[in-house]
Amino acid sequence: MKRITAVISVLAVIAVFTGCSKESGGLTLKKGVLMVGMEIGYPPMEYMADDGKTPIGFDVEFSKALAKKMKLEVEFVDTAWDGIFAGVNTKKYDCIISSVTINEARQAAHNFSKPYIQNTLAIVLPKNSKYNIKSPQDLAGLGVAYQEETTPMIT
Repeated sequence: MKRITAVISVLAVIAVFTGCSKESGGLTLKKGVLMVGMEIGYPPMEYMADDGKTPIGFDVEFSKALAKKMKLEVEFVDTAWDGIFAGVNTKKYDCIISSVTINEARQAAHNFSKPYIQNTLAIVLPKNSKYNIKSPQDLAGLGVAYQEETTPMIT
């Protein structure tokens, strides 16, 4: 079942690309290369190997498999998350493969494949925390760390 889902996702992404980048005269911005925008600092999805130069992780492997299926080379464009959509809008890369959450605002501006992974938000505290947090409302008055332009900020 997982393999069928992966194949359907890859075909959906390929279908999205067939309708894009027509003004560049081809399927991708660079002939023969799938340029993938991602924030390479989000383990286990995408991060640098111990050498500090080689991207690794689930999204990296997914991107490589997609490019291979499309008979393209892959090039990763490391992009700060807060500018990742602007990068695809201004044609700095062909697509974003970086654990993007699909929501109405993003769907209004971009084409999406079928989701290839699902996750859930959670509030994380140390085991020995004095707080009994069960919902976001329980955080009122407390300091909370989060990453801007991510799902918690836009939902």
